[in-house]
Amino acid sequence: MKRKRFIVFFAAVLIFLMSCGESEPKNILAVNGSEINAEPDNAGPEPDIAAEDLFKDDLGEFDFDGYVFTFMTRDVDFINVKIDFEELTGEILEDAIFERNRRIEERFNIIFRNPINYDSNRVRNSIRAGDNEYDVVMTRNADAFTTFAMEGLIHGLDNFTYIDLDKPYWDMNVTNELSVANKRFFTAGAFNLSAYDFVHVLIFNKNLLADYGLKDPYEMVKNGSWTFEAYEEMAKGATRSLTGGGPLTRDDAFGFLSAPKQVLPCFWISSGLKSIGKDADGIPYSMMTGERFFEVFERIFAMTWDNDSWFANTWGENIPAQHLEMFQNNQALFMNCTFFYLASLRNMESDFGILPYPKYNERQEKYYSRMEGCDLFFAPISAPQEALDRTSVILEALASDSAANVVPVYYELALKTKFTRDEESAEILDLLFENRIFDLGDTAWGDRIRDPIFAPMFQSNNRNLASRLESIERTVDQLIERTVEAFERLD
Repeated sequence: MKRKRFIVFFAAVLIFLMSCGESEPKNILAVNGSEINAEPDNAGPEPDIAAEDLFKDDLGEFDFDGYVFTFMTRDVDFINVKIDFEELTGEILEDAIFERNRRIEERFNIIFRNPINYDSNRVRNSIRAGDNEYDVVMTRNADAFTTFAMEGLIHGLDNFTYIDLDKPYWDMNVTNELSVANKRFFTAGAFNLSAYDFVHVLIFNKNLLADYGLKDPYEMVKNGSWTFEAYEEMAKGATRSLTGGGPLTRDDAFGFLSAPKQVLPCFWISSGLKSIGKDADGIPYSMMTGERFFEVFERIFAMTWDNDSWFANTWGENIPAQHLEMFQNNQALFMNCTFFYLASLRNMESDFGILPYPKYNERQEKYYSRMEGCDLFFAPISAPQEALDRTSVILEALASDSAANVVPVYYELALKTKFTRDEESAEILDLLFENRIFDLGDTAWGDRIRDPIFAPMFQSNNRNLASRLESIERTVDQLIERTVEAFERLD
């Protein structure tokens, strides 16, 4: 497989969709490697290329003689993870997935099987037993890294003969960000909708914006003045008592709604930082001890806790149902949200808009969006090369067909939500997906760094970062060391 950088395939999809309308969005380009400020070096596709040509694979003819191809996936309700449906359901996205799979079954003479009984221990035992029960396993970032890769239970991407990562339906940003020691074991294809579901956005209530006489944030995004300072001023101005004074409660109005674990990483990533970076050799290292990380860390607390604009809560969900309720009830100007949950607001009476998280200051050139993660696929190490060849054919076909026929449906659903009714929506979508950032401390090691360290610190307004980092320094160093050793052992 060639290793040159390429555009993320959904860039082409969005351009393809938008080209049918009046707007002409910019090309959406991936971040190259682990350096946030790296410049993309490829022009986007021409918008008049037909989807079937733009996303055509080069697989040729294969007949797998009725083979039952088994995907093991999780059962969750906050991202799209199901890879197949037993019948047409009348839901446009589910039906697109169903029809895609039937095309691939007919094309390669296979039968898809997608049991929804994922358990990491069960999968581990199956791989170690060598029973080849699963052709592909899709699991959360943390399990992919700290269980399956760490224990040497997966194949590297270079063993997938027929996967061509140069194709626009593979996400090279994910591939590069999730590599360790310059060895690649994980990527995301167009069939992996969770890679879009988990992009964090900042939504705002347009009615409250008008009622409070606040500036137009769209204009600020365009002119580069949408910064921490601008956000802070607006969030502070929107925080007020609706219940007659006293300490603010859930019945009052706030500038910002978010689960505690989401606040720090959303803002530090939007400021151009990561908790875990990688050096030129692809070796991860902690960026949390740097002076700028401390500066941004303190700034986030100041613009959330110090002015009461953040609704203090202890809810642990990614997007708490209580926040969705409060936002729809006009009790917040801003709310953290992922792309998946935008559809939950489709029937909201008040109009809302969507924004990237703000830049740290106007000297920062770009807006960065946090990609909290996605379910990652792998083939068990027990699979022989003949099975890997077959698996790579099916995965390549799934990615190709999904880019042409499923992702457009996914975007169509998103584009029908209220935030896209305004003229600025296409430009905002460009910004959201142009620079999506994976931070290993937030994704693969979210349960080792973000959740046990930063989530409780923010929740309790604990700003003693130096002391906390000192107490976990050895743990983080050992985690990195063990991960590098594991990836270097993997083939």
